[in-house]
Amino acid sequence: MKVGKIVNPEFHKALMKLSNQDMPIEAAKKILLTLRKVKDITEKYHKERIKLLTDNSEKDDKGEVKLDDQENFIIEKDKQVAVNEGLVKLMNKGVKLEKISVKELEEVRLSAQEFSLLEDLVSK
Repeated sequence: MKVGKIVNPEFHKALMKLSNQDMPIEAAKKILLTLRKVKDITEKYHKERIKLLTDNSEKDDKGEVKLDDQENFIIEKDKQVAVNEGLVKLMNKGVKLEKISVKELEEVRLSAQEFSLLEDLVSK
């Protein structure tokens, strides 16, 4: 699974809905461990993303990061391609999350859209 999918807010919503369903204890344990790992991955991604943006943003006279009116980083023109490539690289990192069997989730209710976000976590 790619980091880009894990940091997607819709993935988080679907995972939280799944985590609030009744399921066998072994499946609940796997979901809890997955939630913890997803939290760690998300935090690491955001730290790396902020560092990449900070390192490549315009600075004021005091060396502070410049922000636009919407409080977005202002990236130096000559560094925009490198920043975009760096962000793509961060999002395309592969991570492994433990699978949960369909059988363990028999009683769980999810929409097709929610399942499509979580299907990489489910094994046959």
